[in-house]
Amino acid sequence: MTTAGKGLAVMVWIHGGAFITGAGSSLAPMVPATALTNIYNGCTLSTFHNVMVASLNYRLGPLGFATFEDENGRAGNFGMKDQRQALVWLQNELPAFGGEPAKVTIFGESAGGESMFYHMASPLSKGLFRGAISESGFPAAHDWSYRQELTRSFASKLQCNDKASLRECLRTKDVNSAWQKASIGNTSNALLAADWGPVVDGVDMPETPAKIFYDGRSHSVPFMAGSNTNEANLMVWPLYELGMNKSQFKGFVQKIADDYRRHNSMITLNAAEIEKVDAKYPASTG
Repeated sequence: MTTAGKGLAVMVWIHGGAFITGAGSSLAPMVPATALTNIYNGCTLSTFHNVMVASLNYRLGPLGFATFEDENGRAGNFGMKDQRQALVWLQNELPAFGGEPAKVTIFGESAGGESMFYHMASPLSKGLFRGAISESGFPAAHDWSYRQELTRSFASKLQCNDKASLRECLRTKDVNSAWQKASIGNTSNALLAADWGPVVDGVDMPETPAKIFYDGRSHSVPFMAGSNTNEANLMVWPLYELGMNKSQFKGFVQKIADDYRRHNSMITLNAAEIEKVDAKYPASTG
């Protein structure tokens, strides 16, 4: 979508959905995709703020975030590479649409917000944007060994068990049947069941994004990060439709802390810190 003019600033939207659902046009993790359409329409931004708006799609779930090791080394983060390739395409093609390649701002929500931290930290994304905005994202990437375990567990459900030929075996499988086996865990909430996403591969993501930020080695461009109001409702309501009691709430906070530790070993919460969370955000029911 464009407005009249040349050299327009460009905003590039990267959608959320826990790296397993969603699209550049809509995000409907709990209902049929046809129920929510065009909710990421950029016409308002384009019309009232005189910017060009672009969105993109990227591979999700195991298609985008399975990991492999062979004679050529490690391979993974395919979904993030898709995002980057879209940004590269825009750098080459924006002038033909009236956009200015030097005025690209990337922005996204949830997994899209996490993607902002990724590109801010990845050396291979340098120079593709002049600023980034993260809505309800955080700097995280799985440990390689954990993701390898996850990939092999997924592959075994499709009768692919030989580590040396894992990728070749998976390529022979039907995508629809593979997707049905992509969720991890026993929950019916697809977002909570999923555990796909960025991984520390040593090249595309050399270290955990949090460490890169902590050391001051992220890209030197303006970066705005925050959380959307009531963002976490999507993670809580499907499991606790009638609400939580205090014990369930404390258990839920502990699970979130434990899950986050898998994403980022730098940041953990001990028992005393969990108590501080409980005191700061007390449950409202008995």
